[in-house]
Amino acid sequence: MFKEFNTPILFIIFNRLETTKAVFEEIKKLKPKQLFIAADGYREQVPDEILKCEAVKNYVLNNIDWVCEVKTLFRDKNLGCGKGPATAITWFFENVAEGIILEDDCLPDQSFFYFCEEMLSRYRDNDKVFMVSGDNFVPNNLNKVDDSYYFSNIPHIWGWATWRRAWNKFNFNINDLPKFIDDKVIDKVWKDKKIKKYWLDLFYKASKEDLDIWDYQWVYAIWKNNGLCIAPSNNLVSNIGFNSGGTHTLVNFNKLQNIVKSELTFPIKHPQDLVINDYMDSFVNNNIFLKGYTIKAILKKTGLLNFVKNIYSKIKK
Repeated sequence: MFKEFNTPILFIIFNRLETTKAVFEEIKKLKPKQLFIAADGYREQVPDEILKCEAVKNYVLNNIDWVCEVKTLFRDKNLGCGKGPATAITWFFENVAEGIILEDDCLPDQSFFYFCEEMLSRYRDNDKVFMVSGDNFVPNNLNKVDDSYYFSNIPHIWGWATWRRAWNKFNFNINDLPKFIDDKVIDKVWKDKKIKKYWLDLFYKASKEDLDIWDYQWVYAIWKNNGLCIAPSNNLVSNIGFNSGGTHTLVNFNKLQNIVKSELTFPIKHPQDLVINDYMDSFVNNNIFLKGYTIKAILKKTGLLNFVKNIYSKIKK
């Protein structure tokens, strides 16, 4: 169905064998010519995690049954959910000029890979475009996209691609947040006060390292540099990591768990202009981010967040 695939892939793995197997089966179908595998170190305080991490690494390495260039970055010490992926992506782009990034719980449709490859080629020299996502969180019956993809201010990273030129703008430490605020950069991106407050709160926490995260810093880098993101007209990647083994997806009442993925139709129909789809962005902000943020804030404020997590973990066992 699809042509030979030439785009490098970074596969970020850790300790979840079952989700890793599912995602890697899709990579195997593709037979990429270049495969980069990054794994954070195990956490000494977590019982048996070293065994789980080794099992995942061994599975992937032992199941590369096609001819390809393989590079690995296996950490001895645990860097966490922030610096772990961030340094892995930096390492990736020290070796390649563009590529696809997949984590071990992001299950892609095969069309995701070819969509990314075509977008990477088409917008390679357009400095305004910062990334390509495989995600679309708007239900099909509410979706308003006329082409094969749309331009967005929101960088979804459950299966995505970018260029070295864009990732070079990333800085894990948001040192210049005061200037970002003084220059009112956020006002150029969003008009709604609640949405602006939501994102500025997250940037502030990321700058203080209150969050073990990297993707908010990526959002910051894109907006600081007036960048655009590409999102497909239908969802191409399903996050299968909403379970007790996840870190940021621990409690699986999230509406995005196992969201349905489908195939993108080719040939791709391109938008005529690089214009943000305000409707799609507004829907995601108001129905995904703000709602989840409000529920979590209420649970945290009432002291029930850890209680809910513990109850869910016990149920899963």
